Amino acid sequence: MFTSTKNDFFQTLLHNVHDHNFCQGLSTQFHLKTAYLGQLFKKETGKLLSVYLNELRVGKAVELLQNSSLKTKEFALMVGYPNPDYFYKIFKNITGIYPSEYLEGSN
Repeated sequence: MFTSTKNDFFQTLLHNVHDHNFCQGLSTQFHLKTAYLGQLFKKETGKLLSVYLNELRVGKAVELLQNSSLKTKEFALMVGYPNPDYFYKIFKNITGIYPSEYLEGSN
């Protein structure tokens, strides 16, 4: 990826982390097939796009959990997980604890 395109890509990624159809939108915006976009991302960063996106989403969820009184399933939707159970699984995989445990620990 060219530097300006790479910067645009990461800015777009940060601003659209909440969109669960994000990869298809990126593919359209950058005129690349989704699989090729993933290959380019891995080549540039050493990480799978899905792994990076999950880490970014969970990081955003942690910020939201610290500053809000919403329910956990509402956080899941806000960061791009329409299925709360999947969000709980990913959150635990990345942080080592469930969102509810995180909330208990921060109180």
